[in-house]
Amino acid sequence: MTSYERLKRFYTRANVLGTHWPDHRDEWLRPTRTDGRPDRVLDAGCGRGETLAEFKRFGVDVDYYGVDLGVGDPMWEFRVSTVADLHDLPFKSGSFDKVVCTQVLEHVDRPDVVLSELGRVIRPGGKIFLSLPFVWHLHQEPYDRYRFSQHALEYLIKRYGLVADSIRPMGGYFSVLRYIFVHHGLVTDSWPLPLKKAARPFSWAYQQFDRHLGGPLAYALDHLDREQKLTIGYFLIVSRPLDSSSAATPSLPDDPYRCPHCADDGAQLLRGPNTWTCRKCGSSYSLDTGIPILTKPGAYRAVTDRISFNH
Repeated sequence: MTSYERLKRFYTRANVLGTHWPDHRDEWLRPTRTDGRPDRVLDAGCGRGETLAEFKRFGVDVDYYGVDLGVGDPMWEFRVSTVADLHDLPFKSGSFDKVVCTQVLEHVDRPDVVLSELGRVIRPGGKIFLSLPFVWHLHQEPYDRYRFSQHALEYLIKRYGLVADSIRPMGGYFSVLRYIFVHHGLVTDSWPLPLKKAARPFSWAYQQFDRHLGGPLAYALDHLDREQKLTIGYFLIVSRPLDSSSAATPSLPDDPYRCPHCADDGAQLLRGPNTWTCRKCGSSYSLDTGIPILTKPGAYRAVTDRISFNH
């Protein structure tokens, strides 16, 4: 690696809020199967489809499934494979090689239940890639409900028979300071219009400072914070252990979908042009512009109509 490449790598990392993000992304981009087939990936809480965009950007072929309830920012266009509730995933056990769940668990009603569901649908030997906030502003209100400490995460992971391969903080004390200053607009947005206009030159000047000096300085100074107990959040890699009867790369069911009502892995979902119907319990699920709505009866429906298909 040349000096220029090292400097470029340093600035790339320094200007991302959340130290270790490039490392975390590289981990979930890396294929896990050894049989030459693409990984089957669940993007849990896929939002606008940014995870799939990253796979495409780096030329990684995956069998992708993105699920979301569409209850976040009503101005977003949610890009999903199916509308589903993360508390009751409409997938068979052991259906995925990996799960990517980015900044999602703070928005759900029961993060413990969601984590157990992610552990259920991952195959033995598969991995779950999580990112979660610790010091973070309120966002997508009122669906912003939790913050997580490292100890809480370790407890939940162990509780559901999973293993934490790594838990990395998103920077330390100086990254938190930088985060606070970068989001100064959270304060000025509520100011009267004359004050907002007066603050714009200072905001522009700070953005230039942060891009060229502030970010790299915070990134470098974070190395002085050895424990990083004050952090923006955490990146986690969690695995489901192989049991004695599991192959190194277990096979996956041909069709990963199951009925969320009867939750029977052996029940077949019959797919029609307008509805999917469970052969066992008879539950029917409508399609909205080709997107299956696989939620239990009465489950909360999306607050926005800006939902499109993503696969």
